[in-house]
Amino acid sequence: MIDEGRLIKSILLTRPSGQNFDLINLFTNINAKVYELPAIEIKALSPPKLPPSLPSRYYDRVIFISTNAVQYGWPLVQNYINLDTTLFTIGEGSGKALERHANRPVSYPQPKTDSEALLSMDKWHSIDGLTVLICRGQGGREWLKETLETRGAKVDYLECYIRTQPKLNLSTFDNAMADQAVILIMSIESLSNLWHSLDSHRLDQLTKKVFLVTHERIKDYAIQLGIKRIYLTENNHQAIINTWRKIAI
Repeated sequence: MIDEGRLIKSILLTRPSGQNFDLINLFTNINAKVYELPAIEIKALSPPKLPPSLPSRYYDRVIFISTNAVQYGWPLVQNYINLDTTLFTIGEGSGKALERHANRPVSYPQPKTDSEALLSMDKWHSIDGLTVLICRGQGGREWLKETLETRGAKVDYLECYIRTQPKLNLSTFDNAMADQAVILIMSIESLSNLWHSLDSHRLDQLTKKVFLVTHERIKDYAIQLGIKRIYLTENNHQAIINTWRKIAI
């Protein structure tokens, strides 16, 4: 049994600055030591890459790829939708964020949170002739757009933010490693940025640590890097906490 009255273990969070608030509260509430080391920086794309003008109609559906897409894209997307437009996100966190902005229902897959899970929903099986707008950051996988087009939809992008590699605070990294922190990775890019920011000594330390990842693709990439101790969890706060508890025993 875990005694929640003592410090169980520590965790290193790598999401962009400002996106760890809820997780920090959850971990500190169970007396865990939290280290925050943003491995991705998110900035608004200026100017954004807007979709073609649709003077005679609005998009039937809009997909927001992430919470960043909701934050930076919602003010822009409103020019391309009406009350009949159905809103979708990839995950629950971005779905709840979009509901707060839009004040209307939002659909998203559960429990898995990726493009494949989204398109496995019944609502996406018969879409021939529908217009779909994907709100996302600059670049990224083309699988979602290509699959929607094979099902007969007309698909456009609205790109509203960019991901950059920040300068890491290596003292935070060193302290987390000394404290045997579990490393939470929620995107391939954050792991790549972290990996390419470290010298050979720190990389050697990194490969020996315990990783908690939120997707099979991240796990596969970590294995390619030579990381051995990898735990897979669903991409929601409760699942992350639950899996971390098992690691902490």
